Amino acid sequence: MIEKFINELERQGLSKNTIKSYVFDIAQFYDWLKSKKLDPKITEEVLNEYTIFLYSEYSENTVLRKIKSVTRYNKFLYHIGESTLKIEPNEIIKIKTNNGNMRMMSFNDLDRLRQTLLEVRNKRDILIFHLLYGTCCRISELINIELDDIEITNPSQGYIRFKISKGAKSQSTIRKISITEPLIKMIKDYLEVRPIYQSNKLLIGQKGPMTRDAINKMFRKYSSIANINYTVSPQMIRRMGIFNLFVLAQNEPFELSYISKITRYTTESYTEKLYESLWSNLKGNFELQSFETRYINLGWENDGEKPKKGC
Repeated sequence: MIEKFINELERQGLSKNTIKSYVFDIAQFYDWLKSKKLDPKITEEVLNEYTIFLYSEYSENTVLRKIKSVTRYNKFLYHIGESTLKIEPNEIIKIKTNNGNMRMMSFNDLDRLRQTLLEVRNKRDILIFHLLYGTCCRISELINIELDDIEITNPSQGYIRFKISKGAKSQSTIRKISITEPLIKMIKDYLEVRPIYQSNKLLIGQKGPMTRDAINKMFRKYSSIANINYTVSPQMIRRMGIFNLFVLAQNEPFELSYISKITRYTTESYTEKLYESLWSNLKGNFELQSFETRYINLGWENDGEKPKKGC
């Protein structure tokens, strides 16, 4: 059937490279169906699930292209009588916005990923996971942590300064987070084995300071080892950390505005929307958190401001 589709694309005058992209995307879709042990039928439900998988691997533009390839093939099958459904790509693709759906992982997968990291015993990778989850930092903040940004005053008290750049022409601002003993110990454990390198960056890989791509590749590897059927992204771990922060703060006298500041969101209203989105994605799996360790202090030490009461 794919040969007939190729002939139709050639008849329409599409270039060889464009046709090659269509064939690759369609073959990838059917490989995914096979890996999921699903019927080789193109339906909205299947495409919605496939879209979630693609978002964990690719940019939005790539996801849009791949879904359009599959829906165009489905349209061809519909016109030759091989499919009873005609699906438009706009019915499947939902471009993410601040008010849209977020890609989430389950608590079980989060715990499984963490256990896999602990079993592999790579001190740098363990630290990366817990920095994302424990401090709710963005990956851009993570890869820019320098040795001088870490201040450990005693075994149970320390700080990390995250640099927040708001644009090429803007000066960076500093977000100072108070960290607890478990995270301090992980930092110390990693520093004992950190390669000696000319860069002052905290996280060092085989080719120098860790990059965004290197960290994404790292989590692809651990997702596979942990038998998670999608690739966990740093953003997913961060969002789980934010949700955990809300849970920990339920019994604390802090307002949403304070959590907004810790998690680097600028408005309280957006923080509320974030919480609603996280809750709607995780409801039914809510058993507090998979592991209850506090990695930061929800106290006045952060940024030197005392939180408000009355929440």
